[in-house]
Amino acid sequence: TQKSFYNSQMALYRARLESIDKGGMAGGYGRDGYSAAKKALLRERVAKPRKVSDEDTRQSTINMLRRRWVSMQRESIAQEGLDVRKANGIFGEDAIEALYNDEDGRIFQSPKSMLGYRLEPHHRDVVVGVISQVLAHIRNTASRQLNKEVTAVVLGRPVEFRGTVGSRDDQQTQDLLERAAKEAGFADVEFLREPSAAAYAYHMQSPHAHAALIIDIGGGTTDIAYAQVGGEVAQPVIHQVWGQGFGGTDVDVELSTSAVMPMFGKDDKHGLPLHAYRSAAQISDLSLQRDFVKQDLARVIEPFKTRLKRLKEKGTTVRLNRDIEQLKIDLSGDSYASRELDYIEPELRVTADSNVLETSTRRFLKDFRMLLQKVRAELSNAVPVIFMTGGMSRAPYVQACVCEVFAGSEVVMGDASLGVVAGLAQFAAAQGPGQPARHTYEGADKGLSIKEILCRD
Repeated sequence: TQKSFYNSQMALYRARLESIDKGGMAGGYGRDGYSAAKKALLRERVAKPRKVSDEDTRQSTINMLRRRWVSMQRESIAQEGLDVRKANGIFGEDAIEALYNDEDGRIFQSPKSMLGYRLEPHHRDVVVGVISQVLAHIRNTASRQLNKEVTAVVLGRPVEFRGTVGSRDDQQTQDLLERAAKEAGFADVEFLREPSAAAYAYHMQSPHAHAALIIDIGGGTTDIAYAQVGGEVAQPVIHQVWGQGFGGTDVDVELSTSAVMPMFGKDDKHGLPLHAYRSAAQISDLSLQRDFVKQDLARVIEPFKTRLKRLKEKGTTVRLNRDIEQLKIDLSGDSYASRELDYIEPELRVTADSNVLETSTRRFLKDFRMLLQKVRAELSNAVPVIFMTGGMSRAPYVQACVCEVFAGSEVVMGDASLGVVAGLAQFAAAQGPGQPARHTYEGADKGLSIKEILCRD
């Protein structure tokens, strides 16, 4: 016990002091043993045992258990990183179908969006492993279709990765994406900014040369490029790019928090804190998802407690997010919409109207309008054709915002899902054997390659 250990330490302490007083150690000074000064010095060096209180003992035990738990967690997550790379992945709608059928496994949605957040190294390794699995699936599929080994890839990237702060974070995030591609078996990895890729796609379908403003609004980022497209030249000329880390998922989080989370106890005095509900809604942030799962439900009352327990189960926040996204799409065209949430509770249903959507879009539209106004100011009196792509480009309130800031510009709607992908494919095709095609940038004498033009800031 703690008491007997203390007593034994005190007995040893007294024995050491007695030995010093008697001068019984070899090397004493004079016939009478140690001198008084030497004895005082030696006694000072002997540490007296400290009697530990029950609270000290408790805290010491807690600290020891915490260190052991952290060590076990690190080992577990490190193993998780290895397991992700060895797993038999299911992708796209097949993965969602497996989730709905409660099959074993974990689901990740938009893993690229996770890379920009400040994650612990072991969490980041898991995300890189997931992205590597996705890219390996793409590489293997392409190799089978082309009947040859595919070892080179052009990856699209936003102008600014979501969650990053500054150019250093941005480069580190791109490096992680490149690492995932190399793990997937790609030897040569090129990057192209997504609005530049969309400009390339629009260029190929434009018979006449003209100035264009490419607006690509996705789930996590909004990117814009000002370019000269069309005509007989081989490639578009990218004059300038802009980008910020906001997109459709910001609307999803607001809509989820306002329309759905009250069904889980939000705004009730016996519910969880507000930040816990927002964490549940942000499925692209692993740290926030873990924070939500760790929430203590002891003080939460029914029916909220049972619903929250179900929401904490593997993959349920992702499934809920898909319903929120569909609710957002439905409300973009109708004044009223609803979705069944029977996987949470039988007969549970969320309903919302256009007023709820309007409230949920306010912050996003404020940020979007500010970005457009910045671009408008920098373009002076130019009246470019607006080419819109990305999932959020279909939203009427997004189109209305663009028309408001760029009044007088023609608006061309591109393929919401494939605008960037088509441009990446065409850019990759131009990177064939031999020297890359050359083109003059903005009338200068210096010839620039396609990559130099399209990757230029």
